[in-house]
Amino acid sequence: MTEMLGYLGMILIILSVLIKDYKMFRYLNFLGALISAVYAMILIVGGISTVMPVFIMNAIITVIDLYYIYLIFKNKENKQS
Repeated sequence: MTEMLGYLGMILIILSVLIKDYKMFRYLNFLGALISAVYAMILIVGGISTVMPVFIMNAIITVIDLYYIYLIFKNKENKQS
């Protein structure tokens, strides 16, 4: 089950870079990075592997994607006003 999380995160990140729509890219990339970070943390906490660089990279990507998703919604609200 844990390994499936890793594959799911990987697939979502790969799909995200193939999509031309900017918003969908950010959503899929965020979800893939979040799942990959959770997967890495499960491996670290379980003592299965020391994949701290994988966790750190995906955690940072998650924060970056959240920032840009916030900007997308902020710009959307400003255009409606």
